Amino acid sequence: MLFDRSWYYRAGVDHVMDFCTQEQYERFLRICPLFEREIIEDGIILIKYFFDISQDVQEECFMARAKDPRIHWKLSPTDIESWAR
Repeated sequence: MLFDRSWYYRAGVDHVMDFCTQEQYERFLRICPLFEREIIEDGIILIKYFFDISQDVQEECFMARAKDPRIHWKLSPTDIESWAR
């Protein structure tokens, strides 16, 4: 079983961007490991990939999106706000 990064948004993006309450954030942190353990105990292989890029590389990507009209559509209002945070 593979989860894409949106599965973990509640712990990262949602919390930082105030898309969830503190209670929802804490509940996710409490329940997520239990849910994953249940999956594993049922014999399902759980694979998690975490990709990380530096702040410098992320800023380069944002600047490229802001300047290049061919990829400007990739720059969402959420991206712009998260850049400030």
